[in-house]
Amino acid sequence: MQETGFSYEIVIHDDASTDSTAEIVKQYESRYPNKIIGVYQEKNQYSQGADILFDIMLPMARGKYIALCEGDDYWTEPYKLQKQVEAMELHPECDLCAHAATIVDAETKQIINEIKPSAKECIFVPEEVIAGGGGFVATNSLFIKRDEMEKDANLLRGFSLDYFLQIMGSIRGGMLYLADSMSSYRWMAKGSWSEKMHKDLQMNIDFIERCCTMLNRINMRTGARYKDAIEKVIEINNINQLELKNECKYIVKNYSPVLSRMPRPQILRIYIKAYFPWLKTICDMIRGRHDKQQ
Repeated sequence: MQETGFSYEIVIHDDASTDSTAEIVKQYESRYPNKIIGVYQEKNQYSQGADILFDIMLPMARGKYIALCEGDDYWTEPYKLQKQVEAMELHPECDLCAHAATIVDAETKQIINEIKPSAKECIFVPEEVIAGGGGFVATNSLFIKRDEMEKDANLLRGFSLDYFLQIMGSIRGGMLYLADSMSSYRWMAKGSWSEKMHKDLQMNIDFIERCCTMLNRINMRTGARYKDAIEKVIEINNINQLELKNECKYIVKNYSPVLSRMPRPQILRIYIKAYFPWLKTICDMIRGRHDKQQ
């Protein structure tokens, strides 16, 4: 659907999917041989430890810019690429551009939220990007200079989460942000990252640990230039990890200053878990019955 005044290529990686995805991609590749490049795996590479973005897809890309769109996402604006190219050309100091997006329920197809950190176009400084966390902007909105991605490949390889792409992409000149909503993220799509994280407690705990490790690596890479912002995020991650481990009394006793900076619903939830666990049990039972009725 993209309408542009420049040529572009679409590199599609099919990681040994078990449905008809590969056949569909091949059909499009045959119709648009100068535009679509299909990559087909016989064995799932992600499960074998490959970094799909840096090990497989980035080396194949030839363009000046890289735009990301994962399997559970989609773009909604035919001029998305054109707008981002024009914006980036006007701001050569920036290596990264993002835009507003919507969150769509995978089952009902209804919009349930927005990812919109600002109502107007602006440039976010690295500290704002760090403080925003992984959900600051949508992955499917990221538009990055290819040369800059290659520079950070060794640092991010093995954990090329969009959050860290956002941070490293904003270091030189900030994150250029467009207020137009031009993509959607499907929440809880079957087999998606969000669904797996929702179901697997240990996966959540391990993920937070890896995030903290990567943040410390970025802190070293940048000469501790953003130490304060990074340490604040790590403190919040520590609280999230302790909550998942059901150590809420420990949080209240040892993290009061940090806890006060967190969203009120989470603060309330932590206090209930710490001192009124029976109330949480009742709420979970009511929620479970409601979900079954739905």
